[in-house]
Amino acid sequence: MRSRYSAYCIGDYGYILDTYDSETKTTLTVDALAEHASENKWFALQIVPQQKHDCVEFKAYYFYQRRPHMLHETSRFLKESGRWVYTSGDLHSDFGKIAIGRNDACPCQSGKKFKQCCLNKAA
Repeated sequence: MRSRYSAYCIGDYGYILDTYDSETKTTLTVDALAEHASENKWFALQIVPQQKHDCVEFKAYYFYQRRPHMLHETSRFLKESGRWVYTSGDLHSDFGKIAIGRNDACPCQSGKKFKQCCLNKAA
């Protein structure tokens, strides 16, 4: 999950495509992934502890049109050819545009206020 998030941060859509399961991979293209995500500036990832070995719940924070948003999802993975690949995910009800006050703690968990940390990445 962390490697997929990092790939979104740097725009490595080829890697993201490569981390999908073989069936889903046939329905996607690098260009489609880039078009869908290229306007987002990702700035924080929080992994929520899970009991299942094939699921990852996470909160990924990003700026879209200079406003903070959060993707909150439980992702499912399966093992194909000896490696874990993404199959699908369920969005939680709190995903989308969020309010983070300038003096609130930064979602990146740096311990700094949002205004002194990741808010600068919105520009």
